[in-house]
Amino acid sequence: MNVFCTVSFAALIAVCWSTECGDISYAKKSPLELVTSRNESFVFPWNALIKWKFRPIPICLATIVQTDQWTTKSNNSNRVVTAAYCFKRDLTVSISKLDTFQVLVGFDYSAQPPVEGKAYQIKSKKIYKQLHGTEKIKLGVAVLELKEPIMFTEKVRPICVAKRGQKIPDNPLCFMPIYQKDKRRVKDFIAPVANHGNCAIWQDELGAAKGYCIYYSHQTAAKKLGSPLICMVGKKLVQFGIYTTKFNSNYKGTQKASSIGYANDVTLLTSIIAGKLYETDPSSSG
Repeated sequence: MNVFCTVSFAALIAVCWSTECGDISYAKKSPLELVTSRNESFVFPWNALIKWKFRPIPICLATIVQTDQWTTKSNNSNRVVTAAYCFKRDLTVSISKLDTFQVLVGFDYSAQPPVEGKAYQIKSKKIYKQLHGTEKIKLGVAVLELKEPIMFTEKVRPICVAKRGQKIPDNPLCFMPIYQKDKRRVKDFIAPVANHGNCAIWQDELGAAKGYCIYYSHQTAAKKLGSPLICMVGKKLVQFGIYTTKFNSNYKGTQKASSIGYANDVTLLTSIIAGKLYETDPSSSG
């Protein structure tokens, strides 16, 4: 929620319009109602896209994160997270110079004409790799620093990042966005976590990797790379993973055509994403 207060002008700029991560109370509906309704215009406010600078072609999805989510709860952020494979040379068919890319945030599909988002330039990227899994999993997660901060509004907000070591709740309600190429828009879907996220029943190598396995509906011509795996924790939405790849399920009892998505664990990066982000919530006893 936004918090307004009467203080000095300097302090007003810093803290008065602060924004809580993972909050969509402004929408007046539950996340499940929003995702399953026929309102095609709604999109979670932390969703972002990585695209070419001079071509309107999205490469990956990404997420706005708040570097001080446990402390001052500022009104802006210059950090987004995505899959590191977005910047692999043979994927982007170009030298991965940062000025080649832009980050789009603030989609408003209810506007006429629809707002495709505001573009931000990337200042730096840091890659954090994994030791196990397929190539896309091993390449890991990219933390991007932008040249200017993203100012939070009702339709541009950060997601909460799970605390270090935090696990997805039992019987979770989780979501994952995709980019629909035919409709040229971001759409959120329910993403059931498979077998409590344990991937070892499909592949030993996936079981050794740090991440989650999820079911997702087959969507034709859709981008998923970099998509956040977000789950309800209490009254807030919290990001636990970043989608990096998929594989076919040969496990007994699963449908022959079903695919499993893999999301790298982001809780290992909780302190890295912000630089100074607390690894645990100071207000909690855990």
